[in-house]
Amino acid sequence: MIFATFPHQALFQSVRFELVGRSASGGVGLSGATTRVASNSAHWKAEATFLIRGEEGFLAWQGFVAQMQGVLGETLVPAWSRYLPRDGQGRGLSRKEAVSVPPLGFGDNTGFAQTDTVHARLEGAAALRDSAFRVSYDNTIGLRPGHRIGLGERCHDVMSVVDRGDGTADVRVQPLLRQAYANNTQVILDRPVCRMRFETESDGVVSFDTSPVQSITVNFREVI
Repeated sequence: MIFATFPHQALFQSVRFELVGRSASGGVGLSGATTRVASNSAHWKAEATFLIRGEEGFLAWQGFVAQMQGVLGETLVPAWSRYLPRDGQGRGLSRKEAVSVPPLGFGDNTGFAQTDTVHARLEGAAALRDSAFRVSYDNTIGLRPGHRIGLGERCHDVMSVVDRGDGTADVRVQPLLRQAYANNTQVILDRPVCRMRFETESDGVVSFDTSPVQSITVNFREVI
């Protein structure tokens, strides 16, 4: 497996994540009616347009494309969404928070140390191919249908949320879970990612252009 670090110097101009393979054809009946059946093979495709600006951005992008080696390499593509869950005060979430006491951070009472902030965890284990699980909250107003969340290196769209009133909620997502997750696994609310590879060998190739800013559209497919 070849892994490439995603080039964060390249700015997203637009990105569109799409679930494909959610259904399969059940054939055509004698009356001519088409039957569709649910499939467990749903996976993500993404079409992203990047702005490549300046020497640093261009070389970072070229290095990324070289590391991807066509369709052989894999990378973690940020699954951006316009509206994200918020903290308990209605503010945007951050993965980091300042701390001033050990064991994490500087421990020198400066307040400049940083530690990971976890706003949601799995309340109980989640099995492979599950679509529903329970989440416990910590300083967040919680999830709503339409939010996009992450579990490990996979992203999921929230279909329904049932608030239990005790700081937990029953959440249903799509696609089905790619693996089993242990109790207390972090549910990523603010920066979900998806492990993906290029759709074709030619994706990512940048042509020579005298313009200081170049735009390139790339297609990714989830690694299953």
